[in-house]
Amino acid sequence: MKLKNIRLDKLNFSSTPVRLRRTETAMEEFKQSIKATEGPLDPLIVRDMGTDEFIVVAGETRLKAMIELGYEINFPVPCLVDTFTDEQALEYGLIENLVRQKLTPYEEALAVKRLVEDYGFRQTDLAKRLGKSKQHLNNLLSVFSLINEVKEALHNGKISLGHARALNLLRESPVKQKTVLDEVLAKDLNRAETETLIKKLLGENKDWFIKPGTTYISKTAKLSVHPSGDGFHFDGRFTNEEELQKIIKALQNRIKK
Repeated sequence: MKLKNIRLDKLNFSSTPVRLRRTETAMEEFKQSIKATEGPLDPLIVRDMGTDEFIVVAGETRLKAMIELGYEINFPVPCLVDTFTDEQALEYGLIENLVRQKLTPYEEALAVKRLVEDYGFRQTDLAKRLGKSKQHLNNLLSVFSLINEVKEALHNGKISLGHARALNLLRESPVKQKTVLDEVLAKDLNRAETETLIKKLLGENKDWFIKPGTTYISKTAKLSVHPSGDGFHFDGRFTNEEELQKIIKALQNRIKK
């Protein structure tokens, strides 16, 4: 890649940006930084299209901030220039956003989906290049088996990737997905509570010898019990022996007689 200054009006946005959403706070931070340094210190990564046109591969938010700040069209923007392929451009954009500002799980899933399906990246190789586990990539790609309401909730930060992974158990039933999503949002259920709700919905609770759920002992102590694999998982939080004894009693009370 070569470092060179390119006029602002020669820089264009990608037709398939990795980042779908920019928060007002993030944009304001970019603007303040650019104002303080009279332009971006870090160069944008751009793709030379060979026609006096350059497509921004990484740094779209910085470019957008400069435009909103009213920079002149002939302002020289520092850029790292190369002739990327489509898949290289997408990969650079994905890695840049993962490093600079965390993508939403849905944004990350969209980029990974394109790299795998459109450009033939093997998940194992892609996981290594992105510094992620193959299981994480599988979880991202499973998002596309879910209904639009779930994907929207994930993109807007109302649920986590863990919630989406649990909801994937209901991928064959859009109605059940919507039912669980509504309850998760209404009751602010965490991932473990969501998994328990789904397992109940699937009828797995018939063989449970202990009742799942959370018992609050005090402001500083609680007991959480949830099915996990072929057994159960419980977490106890306490600050003294008295609270510990209450947690033990609460656990015993959850065992079916």
